[in-house]
Amino acid sequence: MLKRCILVAVVLSLACLALAEDFYPRLYIGGYNPLVGNRVDIYNLYKGLNFNAEQPYLVREFAPDSKEEIDFDNSQVLISTQIEGFDLVPPRVLSFDAYFANLTRQAFRKSLFNRCL
Repeated sequence: MLKRCILVAVVLSLACLALAEDFYPRLYIGGYNPLVGNRVDIYNLYKGLNFNAEQPYLVREFAPDSKEEIDFDNSQVLISTQIEGFDLVPPRVLSFDAYFANLTRQAFRKSLFNRCL
């Protein structure tokens, strides 16, 4: 009986290890700043659905200004990120489809965050 229990425990342990989900570390590539909700994430604060995703800059002086210029001829939006007139990153160019997809995703995440509280 003891051998069967040990065998069952070993088999279950191996099955759990084989089906376990891997959690990879967060890697930041130097010079790469992701676009989160049509804003460039300069300080890499975005960590998913949490309070930091909604209000990442508690000190407002460190919050970068994001300006959007619309180019109707080429169907593009130019997103520039600045602090006091100094460009932090090169301007990003998005198509209208990508821009509105990001707006939709941001609205969904915000409504999901509000419903979860």
